[in-house]
Amino acid sequence: MSTLHERLAELAEDAPVGGALPEDLWDRGRRIARRRRLGTATIAAVACLALALVGVLGWQRGRTSVEPAAPGSAPAMPDQLYQPSGWLGSFGGSPGTLAAVFPARREHLLRSEAGIVGVSATTGRYGFLDLPDVAAGSDEVALSADGRRLAYWITGRTSGSPRTTAGDPVTGFAVFDALTGHTERVPIPTPHGLDPEQLAWSGDGLLLVEHGQWSGGDDDSADLQSTGRVMPPMTWRADRGLQPIEDRAELGVWSQSAGGHDWLMQVDDGDRRWAIDNLRTGEVWQMPQPNLAFEFPGPAISPEGTLLAGTHAGTAYSAGQSRTLSIVDRHGRVVMSVGGRATVALYWPDDKHLIAQRAVSADADDTALESLDVRTRRWTPVVTGPGVHTGNVSTQFAAFDLLAVPTRSAVPPPRPLGQRVVVGTSAVIVLVGGLAIVLWRRRARP
Repeated sequence: MSTLHERLAELAEDAPVGGALPEDLWDRGRRIARRRRLGTATIAAVACLALALVGVLGWQRGRTSVEPAAPGSAPAMPDQLYQPSGWLGSFGGSPGTLAAVFPARREHLLRSEAGIVGVSATTGRYGFLDLPDVAAGSDEVALSADGRRLAYWITGRTSGSPRTTAGDPVTGFAVFDALTGHTERVPIPTPHGLDPEQLAWSGDGLLLVEHGQWSGGDDDSADLQSTGRVMPPMTWRADRGLQPIEDRAELGVWSQSAGGHDWLMQVDDGDRRWAIDNLRTGEVWQMPQPNLAFEFPGPAISPEGTLLAGTHAGTAYSAGQSRTLSIVDRHGRVVMSVGGRATVALYWPDDKHLIAQRAVSADADDTALESLDVRTRRWTPVVTGPGVHTGNVSTQFAAFDLLAVPTRSAVPPPRPLGQRVVVGTSAVIVLVGGLAIVLWRRRARP
């Protein structure tokens, strides 16, 4: 057995014979270390600069040039509306009088949800409204003519199997007060969910509610899920809640409220007669049905209930089709007809002017709000832009009372970078920067 000393001697004999270590070895090592530190610092600085640039770009795109309204500023309609971004922020409280609203998907980092964007009538600012329980898939909303109250369908629990084939089960509606920020939920008992037909304001405080009840939910057959029954229409007001409509005109079929005033049109298909019913005073005017097939959303009724305006021939939201707008009186006589671009009669500010949604051109999808002087048959543009588009599912998307005062110059809303873009870009920058540092340090070895 060899001793430790003998083993060490053998190892010493096997050691390679060489000269002395280079005198500048220490200096070379220090230079290499300095190169590594300098390259690492440079790459890290570039990555930090890129991250800061992404942050600044996101902040800049999310800014708006709209200045807060001065105290006492009167609400007004912007002269142009824009399609909002799903990455907008929220008002964070009561937005004040609203000029317009848009159903939109509210985007988050890992998900999206149904939401409603509002346009402030005082500042022109765009932002999501903090509304609870918005029912996804039921995009119809109704903004009162004064811009204060917003009605929308809500979702919640059903007493039986919910029907979710078209989105969240609708279990009632809610009314949001834009001045106070308060939301009043109005649940309607339902086993499977409601079939939302219409929310429409008559005047500023009376809401018409039309809906059906689905016959089956997700656990039932496809036939049951596709059928339902129509429920009697009801009205809601803040001071008296939800109430059934009394059939004062003794007509079996009720149409939607129209015009934003106090009138409701009732239809009897059997006798081919109409009744114009003042829901506040009980006044009823019966008239023969005109020989016109008015289409959705039905005739708009003038403030005095003396004139009805509607469009016919074609589909109400087909911009490229030739349209005919007709105005009839209480006797069912056609007072005037105007042809041309696709038109939807919306609102009468007074008995001499009609606000309608018209296609910008014969082959355009975008529309504008225009005012028709019934005395001269002259159209005047009021609100333009891609925000007023044919895909809007509600005819009460704007505070029409504001069209009685001069419009305000519009300011485009911000187009913020999406959180997914910011996070994804930042992750790529960090990954590329880390990889560059590893490769540089390997390259800088002696």
